[in-house]
Amino acid sequence: MDEEFKEIRATVADLRIDAVAAVGYGISRSRMVEEVKASNVFINGAVAKKPAQEVSVGAEINFGKRPKVVLYEVNGTTKKGRIGIVLRRYF
Repeated sequence: MDEEFKEIRATVADLRIDAVAAVGYGISRSRMVEEVKASNVFINGAVAKKPAQEVSVGAEINFGKRPKVVLYEVNGTTKKGRIGIVLRRYF
């Protein structure tokens, strides 16, 4: 039972739910902040409490009726101090 997914490689300033989920779903961070405040975003089945909530490797993010996004890897920091991440968006 292999699930299909799209791998997304990106950098974020912080491992905050708003930043990570915005990259995973391809929307702006400010819109994701609004969605978190409206209790539309879930981390591992629980409602995300605030936009600054930290996520860790293996976190499963759900947003609306869209497919889940999983924080698969954290790859360290760039020269500018951003954090490299690998996300998997499932179909």
